[in-house]
Amino acid sequence: MDNHRQLRPITARDGCRIWIGGREYIDFSSNDYLGLSRALADSESELPQGLPSGATGSRLLAGDYQWTHDLETELAADFGYDRALIFNSGYQLSVGLLPTLVGPSDIVFADRHIHASWIDGCCLSGARLVRFAHNDTVHLKQRLQALRATGKTALIVVESLYSMDGDSPDFMTLLDLKAQFDCRLIVDEAHAIGVMGSQGLGMLGGTPLAASVDFITATFGKALASFGAFVCCAEADYQTLIQNCRSFIFSTALPPSLIFQNHRAYRRMKAADLERVQLARLAHSLRAALATTAYAVMPGTAPIIPVVIGETEATVAIAAALREQGLWCLPITHPTVPQQQARLRLSITAAHSEANCHTLVAALSQLS
Repeated sequence: MDNHRQLRPITARDGCRIWIGGREYIDFSSNDYLGLSRALADSESELPQGLPSGATGSRLLAGDYQWTHDLETELAADFGYDRALIFNSGYQLSVGLLPTLVGPSDIVFADRHIHASWIDGCCLSGARLVRFAHNDTVHLKQRLQALRATGKTALIVVESLYSMDGDSPDFMTLLDLKAQFDCRLIVDEAHAIGVMGSQGLGMLGGTPLAASVDFITATFGKALASFGAFVCCAEADYQTLIQNCRSFIFSTALPPSLIFQNHRAYRRMKAADLERVQLARLAHSLRAALATTAYAVMPGTAPIIPVVIGETEATVAIAAALREQGLWCLPITHPTVPQQQARLRLSITAAHSEANCHTLVAALSQLS
């Protein structure tokens, strides 16, 4: 069986329905958690006339527009930080932020399941990378006790909602360890923004805990159904990034038209309380229904629901069988997840219905 990754172009999307190769599928693999992609597409005519189609330069040259500063100001105020800085993508943010903050004399403690972009950023920085077991603060403390003194500056890097497991860390213990061992803390809210917290600001955004977190990062490319990313931080760190972050300095800025759309998406996200309620209800209902099948479903409450199959070939075969029934559930295999933990990563959106979920559970039950 061919387990190689493939590109499969989508020709149309309408909510949770997609069309590929002339066939319609119910999509259970999208990160469009709030279903905003359709709402934003329907309101594209609201864009002001005369917005430049491209920035024409980096932010430090001719590509800095007031629209970008307006959005950054609102992000910083909502998340509870001095400043916010927009990057062209989450990957560009990760590979730029870490080399700006640490170097060969420093050390990074990263959760074993942290996104690959953070690993790449650490490698580019030259800092020592130390992994700790996923969401295991006891193991993290052991690593800190043994190795913290070997690095001048130390960073702890975690996600607030893990994209392949749908679970979250113990923030209070992380903050205690940060203080005890004199570390700085980065929390990536990429999959939590829009979905979790008051106004969809994620697990930490806008909460008292944010004051103790050095950097919160998030993206416009998932629940906000657009493109780009941002980091919230203190004024001094903002100035450091402006002066030294290579992926920011040497990149053409995002187009003003896209920045304007990101601002609309962000405000729409904050007001999407009904969508968040619908999303939570569907996720709970689907988890309960999947628990009646023979498959192992990882625990949690997030709209990311991993159904762990184990063997890669079996997972690929089940995904193919689901596609034959019009269900788009892509397999996630090694090296994205550990060996023997291949899975279907089910992603629920507010655009799904109970009927869509029932169809999926019935199909999986027939395959077990």
